Amino acid sequence: MKKLFIVWLLAGAASHYHANAQPYFVPNATPVSQTVFSPADPGKQQTNFFVWLPDKNRIWFDLVWVSHLSKLSDVDSLILQTSKLLEPLMDSFSADGWVRRIEIDVTQNPALFRINTYTGNAKSFSKLDDEMVQVKMDQDTLRIKFYEENGKGSFINLLVNNIADIKNFPPDAGKRSLELVNQAIEKNYKAPNKNNPRHTYYGVFNLETGKLVSPGAKNYHAIRSGSDQLEITLLKPSISYAQGNVFTGFAFGAAFNYAKTRGAQGSRMGIGIYWEPQFSFRSDSSGKMQSSRNEFLSLRFQEYPNKPHANFELLRTLSFGYMVRRSGNYFDKNTFRLGLPGVAAGNLHLEPEVYFNDFLKNVSPGIRLSLKIL
Repeated sequence: MKKLFIVWLLAGAASHYHANAQPYFVPNATPVSQTVFSPADPGKQQTNFFVWLPDKNRIWFDLVWVSHLSKLSDVDSLILQTSKLLEPLMDSFSADGWVRRIEIDVTQNPALFRINTYTGNAKSFSKLDDEMVQVKMDQDTLRIKFYEENGKGSFINLLVNNIADIKNFPPDAGKRSLELVNQAIEKNYKAPNKNNPRHTYYGVFNLETGKLVSPGAKNYHAIRSGSDQLEITLLKPSISYAQGNVFTGFAFGAAFNYAKTRGAQGSRMGIGIYWEPQFSFRSDSSGKMQSSRNEFLSLRFQEYPNKPHANFELLRTLSFGYMVRRSGNYFDKNTFRLGLPGVAAGNLHLEPEVYFNDFLKNVSPGIRLSLKIL
């Protein structure tokens, strides 16, 4: 009877998730279990709030959109419901020391769950009172899907030292954690210019102190790191080499940046327009110093990390400029400048360039080193 039930459950889930969506068999289609329990990997969604609890346990709100927080009416009841569902297995969880991730879908009736046991991990040991004991180094994860919209799920993740610990979770930890997050939302997200549920949201809180841990209290706006924004460049000095001459200059302009992926490890894409004068100095035949200024108006396409890296990395930019002011005989009339992808270390950028005039006449390579200050 049990085998028959499992077969019918699989058939029912397959028909529900695939029959209408896929008119024919696709060999590499996502497994049914993955679409049910974890349609998105942990940490890959738009909204992530972490709340530290005592004993290094954590509650992690892993949401498709920040608006899904309103779908959480009683977090503690949800944790209690999950604990009762897993109660027959609790003793075995605490006995073997393996690391687990248990995924539960409470949007189904009855609730479904699966257990991922990472038995391939090496076991760790120590000595306690001359007795060899096993030491568990990594935490377990309880991942609860509480809401689904258009095939995308929002989750509460409990990161605990052992799955069995959820039986002894503080009775109001969920309620207090949700209140702490909602207070930050009221303070930082509900302003008219910030109330966009599809932006990226992020924050780390300490339940015992009731405070925001990261980003710092003086930088609440950064809690929404990676969001769309207008960026103004006030000062970006540069030194470049082109046409056999050395030029100094700077860039001034604005770019609209669109959040491609969230968080400190994410990136933004943008398009900007910049005024970029280049200065050159040299002595004339009488020994007097002469200066000239050639000005370019540039359109720049760019992708860069939300948090610049200190080490060198690929600078994913492409720019196209036209000389709007010509001085001296350094460049021909109707000169264009094409900026190519280069390398970056933080705000220090090194970019190759190509200068040409008219229709690719007098093509000449160049290189530019710039530093964004403001």
